[in-house]
Amino acid sequence: MIVSGDCDGINKVWDIRMVKEIRQFDSGLSSSNCAIFDRSSKYVIVGNELGTLTLFNMETAEKEPDIKAHDDAILDLCFDNNKDGCLITASADCSFKIWNS
Repeated sequence: MIVSGDCDGINKVWDIRMVKEIRQFDSGLSSSNCAIFDRSSKYVIVGNELGTLTLFNMETAEKEPDIKAHDDAILDLCFDNNKDGCLITASADCSFKIWNS
């Protein structure tokens, strides 16, 4: 699976073997700049133009409450490769943050 985001706030989860859309999430009116699965693939995490993180539950298809993460657009997301797997966000406000699970 891969996840994609669009400038209209629509995020899609794709089955790359079948070249088929599995699920679609709407994260609002702002651009979805980056999207990533958590380590368990239970959640899709989206960073947007407003500096907000949005989490979507893949099992229930529900949106979790937004988290205001930065003062400007979130440009990238990644997980630390160690066993704790902290989420790292990078922003246009010239900062990055490390989020513990």
